[in-house]
Amino acid sequence: MSSISTKAPPGVLFMGLALLLGGCGTSETSADSAIGSQTDPVKIIINFPPPKKGGGGGGGQSAGAIITSAQKVLFFGENCAGGVNKQTLSLQNTGTVNLKIRELSLSNDTFALDAPPTLPATIKPGDTLDLSVRFTAPDTVDQAAALEGTLTVSSNAGNQKTLNVPLRGIVSPETLTLSRRQLDFGEQLVGNAASHHLILRNVGACSTTVSGFDARGNQASGVAVTGLPTAPLLPGHSRTVNVTLLCQNDGDVNVNLSFLGTAGRSLTTANLIGLCFSP
Repeated sequence: MSSISTKAPPGVLFMGLALLLGGCGTSETSADSAIGSQTDPVKIIINFPPPKKGGGGGGGQSAGAIITSAQKVLFFGENCAGGVNKQTLSLQNTGTVNLKIRELSLSNDTFALDAPPTLPATIKPGDTLDLSVRFTAPDTVDQAAALEGTLTVSSNAGNQKTLNVPLRGIVSPETLTLSRRQLDFGEQLVGNAASHHLILRNVGACSTTVSGFDARGNQASGVAVTGLPTAPLLPGHSRTVNVTLLCQNDGDVNVNLSFLGTAGRSLTTANLIGLCFSP
């Protein structure tokens, strides 16, 4: 049995095979004479070249533009109320063609872009685009709070058309503690005044503004506080104030004295007790 092996390109092989088969079909008698007494059929072995990797086009498929972020989460750390913090987000093109940034958007007003690039912006293969992202903490918070948002990047990237980068910042409140939570003025004649010293301490990580005080309850109209700090109380610092009670009329003293911070928010409260009586 005869065999024919070929590794020719598919187009040439097809033409050769057609001529071969056509010749055998048109002259069966002469073919037998030329072969002699051999009656085995002709066996044709065709070896096609393996397909090239990477798709068509002869040169493989391009990887395209690939977008990555150097930061999986952009974290702004701990911030004081009303504070501003800036961090840099780096966008990289690890692909083989230009990356086109079409749109940049933020999910809320807590975060903003400083000097955003003109869009569309181009990032060449291997290059990086740095974005300055600003975090602005609210003026007041009652307790430590984590604020979150998302920066959305729209582009022509082949790996993901939309890249969402989480943004996160923590806001710490103003803090104030007292050396005593209750002041006992004892028994006082109506028209007389008595005083106590009280130490205000800032035990937090942020400066605390003491804007004033608020007294509510029985005999509250006779309460006065002097010596309040005129500048923000720095972390770890303290201030001694003087709390005075002037008895206005007969009756028990039961006053809640609040020390106020930014925007009139109550930072801490002391309770004043005692008795006012007439002679």
